[in-house]
Amino acid sequence: MAYPADSDQVPLSIQVADDEASILDALSRFLRHSGHTVQTAETAQSALALAAEHRFDVVLADANMPGGGRKVLAHLKDDPSFSGQLVLMAGGSAADYVNDLGEGIDFLEKPFTFDALPKLVGMSDA
Repeated sequence: MAYPADSDQVPLSIQVADDEASILDALSRFLRHSGHTVQTAETAQSALALAAEHRFDVVLADANMPGGGRKVLAHLKDDPSFSGQLVLMAGGSAADYVNDLGEGIDFLEKPFTFDALPKLVGMSDA
């Protein structure tokens, strides 16, 4: 796996919420190596608890994790104190999920490559 080495980027505070340990690990390593602070959650409940305690610049949530990533993103989208970027991760039907949630939510279709991630979450000028 290749990691970016752009030292001019602004470090972000990012939450990754997914019930698949391999995805949490891979995304966390990639984002941390890119200079960002990362916290992880394996359920919607733990993701919402983290979001209540921390101010995240970006929240990536799996649509099909326990409790539902859509629920997490819908809650944060409606929270006037949250001003970060919301990204829904899902296989195949991510666009349909995002359409259901309305504007203001990006999506990352699984399986994904790390090449798409920096541009999606504003990590570089790529």
